[in-house]
Amino acid sequence: MGHAVSARSRRAKCETRVAPRCNPGRRRARRAVTPALPGHPRRPRSTLNEGTEDDGTPRTARTAIGLDDQSPGLLRGNSVTGTSTSPWGFNIMHGIEPLSFTVDVTTPGWHDLVVYRSDAAILFDRIIIETRAGAAGDGLVGPPESPNNIAAPQRATVAPRPRTMPELRRLPAIRTSVDETSTVQGVRDAEAAKSDNETAASVAVTDGQVRITGHRAGTAEISITVGGQAWVASVTVGRAAGAPVGAYLERDGSAVLDAADALEKSASATAIDGNNGTHGWALARNGLQVVPPADAGAKAQWLATSAAQAEALFKAGPTEKVNGSSAAGAPPRLDFTVAIQTRGTYYLFVNTSNPNADADSYHVVVDGQWRYQSGKSGPETGFETWYGSTSVAGAALTLEPGEHTISLAPREAGLVLNQIALTTDDTPGLTGFQAPSGRRASAS
Repeated sequence: MGHAVSARSRRAKCETRVAPRCNPGRRRARRAVTPALPGHPRRPRSTLNEGTEDDGTPRTARTAIGLDDQSPGLLRGNSVTGTSTSPWGFNIMHGIEPLSFTVDVTTPGWHDLVVYRSDAAILFDRIIIETRAGAAGDGLVGPPESPNNIAAPQRATVAPRPRTMPELRRLPAIRTSVDETSTVQGVRDAEAAKSDNETAASVAVTDGQVRITGHRAGTAEISITVGGQAWVASVTVGRAAGAPVGAYLERDGSAVLDAADALEKSASATAIDGNNGTHGWALARNGLQVVPPADAGAKAQWLATSAAQAEALFKAGPTEKVNGSSAAGAPPRLDFTVAIQTRGTYYLFVNTSNPNADADSYHVVVDGQWRYQSGKSGPETGFETWYGSTSVAGAALTLEPGEHTISLAPREAGLVLNQIALTTDDTPGLTGFQAPSGRRASAS
């Protein structure tokens, strides 16, 4: 499994390998790793985990860490490529991947913290050891390097390989539905399991078996420990079987829609891809994203600032770039039917997880008529955060009782929509995901 580098440290960087004293107790450390492909410059574009080895094994930024002669614990990078709002995407944007581990220090004195190489081309930025939970803070790279005025620099040594090395096993992808609990096949005697997205899917271990329960349409990665080995599976959660597919019901001046419902492609909720053959909708962590995403170096915009420009935009041919747009064709679109019971002036808010400031705006269309493009005073790039454009012209939507079609189209590729709220309150103070509105049994 490769060689190991030993460093004597309580809090050390791999480059310096300094050696202060280590006291007894449980130590929690966080390692920040910047993966890079051999022969390529380091930039937030690709990671070591993409693709497979020659033998078909999925790549993953794996290493292992142990104390002295203790059996090492396997640390693995995220091995599932995904959208910019997935764990993979956030690691790319941050430029590092923090991994947590624990070591038990039972005696005072000098100790070797042994780092074992498993996969090649991993760059170690630093190792941070906490003796008190939260001491390192929440920064991406952690606190400054600790001073070393205790001992002279020590020469690093090559540690012997352990007799056994933990391995990573990837399970087949799992598909489940909201409110459905299923048992992971092929796994027995599981010791622990964890989901990286409890909002979409939770996981529990009962009598050695792993059970996954879907809560919301989205994606998650499940980590399972079996016999000290690390197993992992990607999970996709779809809508509940037999769920209503009719119009969304406004109640007391409010209607809430889950963006992922549009994947059902019913008369009341549908996702329409762009006609340029490149851009479309994909299920993201807890919503839908327009893929491929744009950024400052590769913008993809569909521009319109008036009803006349919007009409030309939505009628654009696959290769046409209208209104100065950088993206060709008509943009992707989400259509939802909402049954309004309370006449009034409504405002639209969206819960988004947009990846960057060049992928965070959209057009609003009501009953086939373009109303406005989202206006923002700053980047709308908060994770699962609510935004609204109540101050722009056309944002006040006067809706009569009856069914109305609410459509959203990206102004920029990469837009991530989790939920949409239509409310008569122009300052609703929304936080977190809202309970979705009820729906009619079928389209009217």
